Amino acid sequence: MHWNDNPHHNNYVVSHQHKFIYVYIPKVACTSIKKALLPYLDVEYNKEELEGDIEKIHDIILPKVPPSEAYHLQKEWGYSAFTFIREPYDRLVSFYKSKIFKDGRTDTRWVDGIPRYLQRLYRQSPFAFHKDMTFEECVKNIHNLNSAGHPLEEHFRPQYSFITWPKTESEFIYIPQFIGRFETLTEDFNSICQTIGIKAPLEFLNTTRKGQSQDYYTPELTEIVKEIYTPDINLYNKIKNGKE
Repeated sequence: MHWNDNPHHNNYVVSHQHKFIYVYIPKVACTSIKKALLPYLDVEYNKEELEGDIEKIHDIILPKVPPSEAYHLQKEWGYSAFTFIREPYDRLVSFYKSKIFKDGRTDTRWVDGIPRYLQRLYRQSPFAFHKDMTFEECVKNIHNLNSAGHPLEEHFRPQYSFITWPKTESEFIYIPQFIGRFETLTEDFNSICQTIGIKAPLEFLNTTRKGQSQDYYTPELTEIVKEIYTPDINLYNKIKNGKE
């Protein structure tokens, strides 16, 4: 089954009034972009509550369409579909830095330093995540999950799987007509806002402390990531080089 066949993995947020579809990918500024787009979506929300806890934006039930309908709305009704991707090696470091906490925090969203949803998903697996794991252990854990055929949680699931539809067993259709980059987010987001005719100031929220992601990688880990995320790497390089 292709990921997008599963309704629980539908990340296609729609505004019928403004005729746009935003395909959000976790760890690619989706918190910031959702907040910027909220005034243009047909949804009720408490602005003051979000200011107090921006994580609550992920609890809001956003209007969505299935990928097949998103494709149809683009082709037949002139909707603009867009998404943003991130350099795959950097995205994985961001996942590790924002979701694995050695302080063992436990509250409504966390249990012993791990997000509750992540703990629930893999607690029966021999490849569960834990607060003391190193980045190397984290990457190898993801590799083991992938090799064993376990579903990859969306924060480290390959980006291409969010935005493609299988044409054949070896060929995919990219649904969003506009694919921007995390590394040029402000410029690309302003460009799409101009295209769809909205003014949506973009704040940088929920960011991890910047560093050199390459410092986290050994040659072995680089090869492991390449094995899992080759389609993402290829797509990212095409977008970066202006070939898409």
